[in-house]
Amino acid sequence: MTRVSLDTSRLPHDVLTYTDQRFFDFIERFCGKDEADLLSLQAIRSVDSFLAIENVYSIFALDSEDVIQIQTRCGFKNRNGTFTVKPGIKSSL
Repeated sequence: MTRVSLDTSRLPHDVLTYTDQRFFDFIERFCGKDEADLLSLQAIRSVDSFLAIENVYSIFALDSEDVIQIQTRCGFKNRNGTFTVKPGIKSSL
């Protein structure tokens, strides 16, 4: 099993209390706009919600006009019409 190390000293001391726009602003600054939009579209509005999601990337398996824009921005479209999450997006969240 691979363990990823994260320097938590870069995180604000009260980050676990962030919700809604404050949470999205933090994600945008810390990870990027695409990552913040990916969470926002799924109504993941807090750290608690984010940690409770089993697979934040399951949105890439959906066949819906509502998510095509974020799938295109954050993924590669495969020849069979499915999407693969871009590695940079995956490593950011």
